[in-house]
Amino acid sequence: MTVVVSVLLALAVLLITLVGTAYAFLNSERFQKRLVTEINRRTQCEVKFSRMRIHLWRSANLYDVQLSSSRIRPCDFLKAGRLHLHFNLIKALFNQRIALEEIKLTAPLLTLDLSRSDVTGALKEIATVSHADGPSVDEGGGENHVETGPPAVDPVKGTASVSTWLRPPPINLERLLTEDGKLILILPDRKRIILHEMQLKASFAADPSPGCMGTILCGKADAPYGLIFTEVRLDFFWRAEGFEIPRFKARCYGGTVEARFKLDATTAEMPFDLSGVANGISTGDLMAGNRAKNRMVEGILQTQLTLQGLLVDPLQASGVGQIRMLEGRLINVPALVYLGGFLNRTDEYSRLPLKKCELDLMLHAGTLQIPRLTLASAAIELSGNGSLRLTDQTQEFQMKLALAKDVAGLLPESTMEGATSRPDGGVEIPFRTWGGINRPKHDLGNRFAPLATKAFTGALFDRLFKEVGGKQAQRKDPHSNR
Repeated sequence: MTVVVSVLLALAVLLITLVGTAYAFLNSERFQKRLVTEINRRTQCEVKFSRMRIHLWRSANLYDVQLSSSRIRPCDFLKAGRLHLHFNLIKALFNQRIALEEIKLTAPLLTLDLSRSDVTGALKEIATVSHADGPSVDEGGGENHVETGPPAVDPVKGTASVSTWLRPPPINLERLLTEDGKLILILPDRKRIILHEMQLKASFAADPSPGCMGTILCGKADAPYGLIFTEVRLDFFWRAEGFEIPRFKARCYGGTVEARFKLDATTAEMPFDLSGVANGISTGDLMAGNRAKNRMVEGILQTQLTLQGLLVDPLQASGVGQIRMLEGRLINVPALVYLGGFLNRTDEYSRLPLKKCELDLMLHAGTLQIPRLTLASAAIELSGNGSLRLTDQTQEFQMKLALAKDVAGLLPESTMEGATSRPDGGVEIPFRTWGGINRPKHDLGNRFAPLATKAFTGALFDRLFKEVGGKQAQRKDPHSNR
């Protein structure tokens, strides 16, 4: 019995000694430097932190973390409250290089600035950069033998060579995770895309060629032009050959948006393809988010779009698409308000319901061409074509206003000047719209201006008639409270 106790005590002492030795080794300055070196190598960045705490069972925490890179703007592009990582304990004790298995960032703030001249200018220099140079991997192979070295630095700009920009780092990492993160992406025109409550799940592999795949989830995304997405999911593949988003899905103003994106980095110009479909989006909420001053159309959008272009000059992209609107209405269009007042139908024409609303579009060199536009109600139809210049937010359209026979017959001849007859007995009146998108001008209002006085009288009569009629009905109602 005494021998058994002695053996057990000896084993306990040995185990405590081994654990203590391992703990002391893991918390030694030498091991911590090795760990930081491996983090730098895996992230391709320089990591700074206020303190480190290493746990015996394969994990460590770094607090008040800051990552920086000469390839990215701003240099200190990522800050996080905590960086948690897992490593292989056996390899950490006996190998020179530490094998990281997982890196997890808590509450990271990631900022990427693409608006700086040294960033956007570098994209235009890509045509002069060879894409043939691959990552350097030593002959030993395996995750502990990938040699990356520091990024190539331009001695003039102090930034990395453009050839390193679009390539994933040649590393092996099973899991890169973030929770409750925030991404701020500053675009070349200084507009911003902001992802809130972001979660990233990604993995990296160096063999047979560097690559990364993963998923981004976020609760809310703010985009230019007042777009707000929720319940966002984005799957991606990142390879030396290019970048691909096979699936983007989100909710937007009561509807859904789905899209795909592919970038080819094997050619100097880096062509891209983008396709998307949107369904059930409320234009009223969309225009309110965009702070549009004149919300003349509202309804439920159905949209599809395909776009092709070059990353070195994305403003020259081209594409085609179609927009349809369900439950559409024209809201407070001045000419229609005049017409409604003249016909004693102010309420109906102030919010004119549409039975058809659709348009085709073509994008080229920053100009949105609309070869076909149709807005039709029971008695009125608007049709035409024109263009929107996205660069200066201006528009120019040649339009026709078609009136049904029973409506056209009530109007004075002065408003029919230049009108043409239709086979159904109605008329078509040509007019033009131009100017800013938020403050458009048109000459249709001048044509109907003579109706303004009669329209005001008609509108007043229309409202008084309804009000008096309502009061009389209320008196006749035996259940009225009055």
